[in-house]
Amino acid sequence: MKINEDYSDIERQIKDLGQFLETCTDKNQYYSAASSFGILNYLYCLRYGNEFVSGEVADNITRKGMKLYQEILENEKSVFLRNKQFHKDTFFENFFGPSSSFLKVCRGSYLKKMKSSEKTKLKTGEDKEILEAFFKESFPEGSDILGELLERGHLFKFFDEDDEFSSSNGFMTFNRCDNAANVFLKDDVCSLSSLVTLVHELGHVYDFSDSVRTFTDEEKARYALGPYAEVMSSYYQQLFLDYLISNGIRTEEATVAFFELYSSFFYNLDNALLLSLVSDDEYRLIVGSDFKKREVISLLRKSSLAEDYDFDDNYAWTVMSGTKEIGYSYGILLSNMLIDGSISKDDWFSLRAKEFDSSSLTSIGFSKDKANKCLVKRMDTFMKK
Repeated sequence: MKINEDYSDIERQIKDLGQFLETCTDKNQYYSAASSFGILNYLYCLRYGNEFVSGEVADNITRKGMKLYQEILENEKSVFLRNKQFHKDTFFENFFGPSSSFLKVCRGSYLKKMKSSEKTKLKTGEDKEILEAFFKESFPEGSDILGELLERGHLFKFFDEDDEFSSSNGFMTFNRCDNAANVFLKDDVCSLSSLVTLVHELGHVYDFSDSVRTFTDEEKARYALGPYAEVMSSYYQQLFLDYLISNGIRTEEATVAFFELYSSFFYNLDNALLLSLVSDDEYRLIVGSDFKKREVISLLRKSSLAEDYDFDDNYAWTVMSGTKEIGYSYGILLSNMLIDGSISKDDWFSLRAKEFDSSSLTSIGFSKDKANKCLVKRMDTFMKK
């Protein structure tokens, strides 16, 4: 599978977005386009060492885009705080117990054996064979999505060796002007891990492509910062791992990928729990301000709000965004319930554009106890040995 290292189409997109922004008067459309402009311009810089558009034009777009971002972020803070007790109860229920069981297996000989197993490169054509069979069984839209990405040359090489932009192995950005996605991968599609990353990003493309048809401009603008943006990507990523294991395809590598996914989940869930424990004023201060985890823990240790909580100092140096932790936590919890059938896909699609509201989420079948039950069930699929 060929990954595009030529950024000429990104140059075109940056130009088109810049021209659109010159005359755009709708603030939600402006924010969406400015976000795409800024991301693509920065990625171009990582690729070639300089921004494609710089100077006053880029500065003006960035300044106005950041102002709109702060408005959306402030609203998301208020939405979180209105539902703070619900979040806290959900995160508590699903962190304690499951994380302990997970940690025991991580320290055991079974996982060590899995991780030490030799990982071989995919054979010529194996990536296509695996994906076609998976799409046919579980993700029929995925075939057309990947085909369009390849046809347009929008499956790009991600040049970010020092993790300046993202520590992940891939990501997706959606160009609202083109109504088309750009997927970036750090690695060529030559390993099972890179296939797992690709399927996760295809889930994002499916989700955001549907949002173009069904969301209002305001809903589109705030979606990426809300708690629901990682649900469909996590859903298809988990279905893909299920498919591999149930069909005996690179089972050991797929099992390790499951552990890596859930290790990331519990890390984010722990951080999300911290955010639900701080005071409202501290939460508003933390979100979007590059607070490190150790600084958040320090705030909590000075208060009586979390006196029963045993703080995990792992990764204490990492920066907490205040939004991604919530999104990745609900991404796994809700995708588990979709896979289990506890929440129907139709009900989920009717809800996901709306602002987070605990009563609305409960109305389609979500509860902390059901989420916990589905979480334990999912973990059993790859921890049973």
